[in-house]
Amino acid sequence: MKYPKVVATKPPKPLSKSAPLFGKVAAVVMALFAIMQLAGVNYMIDSLYQQLSGSAVWVAVVAGVVLLSEIMSIPFLMRYKTSELARLVGGFFAVLGPWVWLLVVIWSVGTEASAAQFGIFHRITVGWWLLALNGLWLVFNFYTVKQLGIEKTWRTLSDKVHELKKAKGKI
Repeated sequence: MKYPKVVATKPPKPLSKSAPLFGKVAAVVMALFAIMQLAGVNYMIDSLYQQLSGSAVWVAVVAGVVLLSEIMSIPFLMRYKTSELARLVGGFFAVLGPWVWLLVVIWSVGTEASAAQFGIFHRITVGWWLLALNGLWLVFNFYTVKQLGIEKTWRTLSDKVHELKKAKGKI
């Protein structure tokens, strides 16, 4: 079976003129959080263990998902030349990271646990201000992903899948 070659393409035209700037700002924020968390990964894991109830495996999975989403969203937010699928996954990760942090903060607000989100700055405690900050971060990233043309990427990718199925006679 021969599969089509994956080709890196230019990103779609953004919906607004300020979208590329918003993408760069979101990428810098994601990179800063990833660096802080990777520099203090032991503090991050310990703080997450305080915030989340469950086993160490559950905490490691949450930490892995968050770090992966923060790192893998950067090519989409910076508008690098990637494949359509990589662009779609990057857009998904750009929203997943802040969403997971918002859920973690909702889970642990009111406790005296330190905020795992800040990694090396492990003395910062969870509070309502962090809930508001993560909510704003999620809304900003969602708006940015939408303005960077994620729907155009989805349409292009689904059209390619439809053409591939049609060519193989499955439709």
